[in-house]
Amino acid sequence: MIIEIILTILLLTSGYTIYNLLKKLEAYELANEEYDNWISTFNNKIREILLTIKTLDSKNIFESDDEVGSVYDKISETIKQLEDLQND
Repeated sequence: MIIEIILTILLLTSGYTIYNLLKKLEAYELANEEYDNWISTFNNKIREILLTIKTLDSKNIFESDDEVGSVYDKISETIKQLEDLQND
């Protein structure tokens, strides 16, 4: 009789623990999806900016200018870093 009570308590405790962990896992998965979507959106916007800059810069004026060229390089580096994050 005592063994049955102990086993019932352990079963209920295990069930609650599993349920609690599953809820936390779902929350982490949801947060992970949101961050992934944010990174993808950010990456796409930066790609659009770089494409716009390249379209406007048909004579390579931005790339050769010191100040604007450094911004251009930083945008290119950021896109590469975001692509690496997405591929991981």
